[in-house]
Amino acid sequence: GLPGVDQLEGAAKAIGDLTTPLRDREVLAAQLIELNMDDAAQRRLAGEGVIFASVASSTQMHKLLSIIDAFPGFLRAIEQQGLVPDLGKRIEKRLNKQWKKIVEAMHDPAHDRHRLRLLIKRSRYGAEAYPRLSRIGKSMRGELKNAQDDLGHWHDLLQWLTQAEKQADLAPLVAQWRTQLVQAERKADKTLARLLKHIDER
Repeated sequence: GLPGVDQLEGAAKAIGDLTTPLRDREVLAAQLIELNMDDAAQRRLAGEGVIFASVASSTQMHKLLSIIDAFPGFLRAIEQQGLVPDLGKRIEKRLNKQWKKIVEAMHDPAHDRHRLRLLIKRSRYGAEAYPRLSRIGKSMRGELKNAQDDLGHWHDLLQWLTQAEKQADLAPLVAQWRTQLVQAERKADKTLARLLKHIDER
């Protein structure tokens, strides 16, 4: 593990877990507005301000802000102890491990799209956060972004269809979303094939 960095990433993940349902509702609402279903969209956005306020005052947010406040002191301590090179090596090792997981998943014919989406997201953000330590170049980061976007669209459609099973006002959209899901799967698979080709050419 990476003391300090691990705590920061853990706190950020906790906020992500807390806000993901809000993000999903906003994305669905935007889709409904695009389809001229404004009333259905507004029902999903109702009370949004209260929810955001609860996130802002949550234990998870307070913990994240506390860690961010303390982080400069952690970095100074690391520097004073001469551990910066060691920290860099450990971050680089973690980035390489994340990349190895992507390569293994990409070469697995039975790969799970959802897991692959999360692996790509994590690896891409890591490469952007530590560009000097990552072996993933700008071109590859672009390929990863394309794959993440296409898999993200596929995942959104899957989520909407799941919600439509319990939310009657979404029923009229099921047939359309099922068609789009098939199209999204094909598009994502083509993008992943290009990514795999790029990986194998490295």
